Amino acid sequence: MPRKKPLKNRLETIIEKTKEDVRIVKNNAVIVMKISPDEKSPSVVENEKGRIKVIAVIGPADLAWNEQKIHFEETLLCEIGMIRTRPYRLTEGKKSERPTNKGLHSRSKRFSLTENQYRFIAPTLFNLVIEKAQKKCSKRLRKGWKIYADCSRWSKSQKKFESKKKLDWWPRGARFSISKKDELLLGDIYWASLQFPLLRKRINSVAGIMGLVLNTARRKGIPFAKFQKSENGYELRSSINRIPAYTRKILAEKYLKKNPDNFLRGDICELLNILPDDRTEEALIKEAEKLDESESRVGDIQLMIDPLNSYQRKTKKTEKNYVVIEVFPFDIYKAELEELSYKHPQEDDDLSDIPF
Repeated sequence: MPRKKPLKNRLETIIEKTKEDVRIVKNNAVIVMKISPDEKSPSVVENEKGRIKVIAVIGPADLAWNEQKIHFEETLLCEIGMIRTRPYRLTEGKKSERPTNKGLHSRSKRFSLTENQYRFIAPTLFNLVIEKAQKKCSKRLRKGWKIYADCSRWSKSQKKFESKKKLDWWPRGARFSISKKDELLLGDIYWASLQFPLLRKRINSVAGIMGLVLNTARRKGIPFAKFQKSENGYELRSSINRIPAYTRKILAEKYLKKNPDNFLRGDICELLNILPDDRTEEALIKEAEKLDESESRVGDIQLMIDPLNSYQRKTKKTEKNYVVIEVFPFDIYKAELEELSYKHPQEDDDLSDIPF
């Protein structure tokens, strides 16, 4: 087995790597936000020719080492990847310029923002994301996509699901990625995604359909185990799987609120795959709510989380260490999103006929 480096050599390596990471982002990141030690105001420097398409945050931090704290005036605290760039990852040179233009090595995620630092820079950070999304989307000729999507609707007369193709329009936003290790930022991202009206509309829609389907099965005296194996049970699970996993407790609350004495409460949790312990996303949302004033930090950002990178439960070997979000600038998509009923539906509205 290879020998471990002595503590002194390991500390020197960490100090050198920390300085190197700061130097790389200062010279190559598209946007660098610097937190001063007195935290008066964050300074923002833009470099349009930067090779690393990230928003980097640098500032002071302490390293716990051998029962003592080592203070750094400048460390890499956070990165937000833009477009296809992932935070802290290796950045390769252009193919036309290789091997003369070598890639920039990956950065270490050794330091994180403190709660005070995050409160201080969060409004500016989210404003930068909105600004970059507006700049990206305003250059496009096509604002969104028209696609034929499978639409499942519950038929009250036939007492079953009916499927059909529906021409639908979906906005095309700008994508960013956040490391799962930046928990304070990620908590506000998940909180903001729950405020996105189209997602809330989908949750209400599925809650209404779930109430009709389960109440119909109960009136017919169908055992829950048999219902799960039926065609209607399969279609209901398919509808549930189309919304994020971390929103399913909200879905259960909406259904059980209308049916408080429902004897299927345990079965509902099993159907929605709700575990007794909090999921990672739910725990982060709770931490964000503890900081208070999430709304003032995120501003008027409208975003959704990419399901392929965030909703699927994967093995540890293939699990991705970042979350991809899609930001929709409201100024650009205002007319289209209002046409899609961009306002929150009322809690008492009958949403069972809204196709999902």
